[in-house]
Amino acid sequence: MARTRSPVTYPEKRARLLEVAQRLFLKDGYEATSMSKLAEQASVAPNTLYWYFADKDALLVEVLNATLQRGMSEYLAYVEEPLEVQLGWLARVFEELRPLVSTVHARAPLSAPVSVWHANFHAFMEAQFVEQMRKRGISVERARPSARIATFVLEGLMSHECSAEERDTLIRTLVNALD
Repeated sequence: MARTRSPVTYPEKRARLLEVAQRLFLKDGYEATSMSKLAEQASVAPNTLYWYFADKDALLVEVLNATLQRGMSEYLAYVEEPLEVQLGWLARVFEELRPLVSTVHARAPLSAPVSVWHANFHAFMEAQFVEQMRKRGISVERARPSARIATFVLEGLMSHECSAEERDTLIRTLVNALD
């Protein structure tokens, strides 16, 4: 019998599952998105998801990784910009991920993979800020606490709604305090 559908590779199907999961997590929320609902939306059998992801938290972590990877590849265009411009861009881009930030904070105490991801996210962001401050002539020792503060501010901006004007004022104040 002839095939009516072309075969989909493992990476293609995995990418499709991640796309659907991100869309549903952002639209309906993590808790309201069951694995069955996700499978239905992705047009796969529910048990198929477990060939690609150990569980729903593993899927969340992979959605976060994919999202962060896309964001950071775009961020490369901003690394030579002033720190205020970089932070403003990051805050605007990650603003759309607000539901995922809330989910990470809710799931981290309950899930080792999410907790590890969250700790690694902080370490990664802090390292990025340290490097940017080092380029500005600030010693690594002095930059570390400031980088931690900058990460908390950015995460706060990702977690809480505020106007663009307020966001920009907070970022400007942070950058001025780092000098």
